[in-house]
Amino acid sequence: MMLALSSGVSAAAEPSAGSGLPSRASAIRHLSTIAIDNFGQISPHYYRGAQPKGRDYADLAALGVKTVIDLTKDGDSQEPSLAQAVGMKFYRIPMTTHDTPSAEKVAQFLKLVDDPANGPVYVHCQGGRHRTGVMTAIYRMSNDHWTADQAFAEMKKYKYGAD
Repeated sequence: MMLALSSGVSAAAEPSAGSGLPSRASAIRHLSTIAIDNFGQISPHYYRGAQPKGRDYADLAALGVKTVIDLTKDGDSQEPSLAQAVGMKFYRIPMTTHDTPSAEKVAQFLKLVDDPANGPVYVHCQGGRHRTGVMTAIYRMSNDHWTADQAFAEMKKYKYGAD
């Protein structure tokens, strides 16, 4: 999957200042209540972690998350309704941990993440390590202009490769 980190993709525009995001103090207060494994904030518009469960969806919505992006191939069949029940949109981009993401899946992912109407987004796979790590690294390199080494270092902070 590290091969996918060299994919070059152009970045979309940042959301406007009037995007309706929660205040910084409010978001910090809510961050401390998130119980999702391997949870992290990449930017004000991008959160990442493991598969949410039960109350986690309400906690994500309280952070201001508008869209959940599931990177699992055979995800929780109830997840779309759990996300929608608290006012969030849901998208699944089916991936495995064994295959490099296709150019089409990378483009679909970046289009969703970069669309101001979808943000903030929460990106996850089962454990928030491998698929989430790779796609977040691609996001970092395309949007934040990170090097592959910088992106890989962040992946390791979120347990990439740990089993």
